[in-house]
Amino acid sequence: MTKRLKVSFIVNIVLLTALITVLVQTNSFADVETKMDHKVMDSQSVVLRPAHYEQRQTLFERLAITKESTVMLGDSMILYNEWAEEFPIKPILNRGIGGDTTFGLLKRLDTITDGQPKRIVLMIGINDIAKGFRREQTLNNYDKVLSDIEEKSPNTKIIMTSVLPVNNKLYGHRVHNSQVVLLNDGLQKLASKHKIPMVNIHDQFLKDGQLDSQYTSDGLHLNGKGYAIWVNALRPYMDQ
Repeated sequence: MTKRLKVSFIVNIVLLTALITVLVQTNSFADVETKMDHKVMDSQSVVLRPAHYEQRQTLFERLAITKESTVMLGDSMILYNEWAEEFPIKPILNRGIGGDTTFGLLKRLDTITDGQPKRIVLMIGINDIAKGFRREQTLNNYDKVLSDIEEKSPNTKIIMTSVLPVNNKLYGHRVHNSQVVLLNDGLQKLASKHKIPMVNIHDQFLKDGQLDSQYTSDGLHLNGKGYAIWVNALRPYMDQ
């Protein structure tokens, strides 16, 4: 190595070391989503949103909900199905946002209740577990969601759906199915408290304690066969 190359190499190493030091000190290496996950989230906090969330929310603020509407409300489990093609009733509105939590749902609930919809089908909670929120927080938020709907849109029929298991071989270990079971137990108690139906389909997706791989490709989200089970379970509640 020539003297000039040696000097250039040393200078580059010094500059790189300095840059790393600055980035570490300013937390620039921290994953943005992780930062958001660990923010203190309560009714007074301002939560940073990814672009997908902002896009969906601003769309929902513009689109109208009417008293004839059935609103499918929740996270990506709601988002990824074509509900309007599954049921012969109209209109069916998809208000799912990928990655949403009970905290996020509380903040956007007015865009739903303002329209006084006929029916709300609700599934949310898996992202609360994945993001490390305490179960008590999630259930408290869920209770507030139900109470808010009942207060602001008293003629709306609410149908709760249990949170589904995951397949840890495909999805990893951000969620353990024992957590899902405990959350569903709490949701069942809330359904009884509010005197609303809960469509418990959790066990229909289980195989050896995991989300059956025939119903998913990523260990979390459902494929067409999986949604067929959910749709069939919902059908009696959608015909009324």
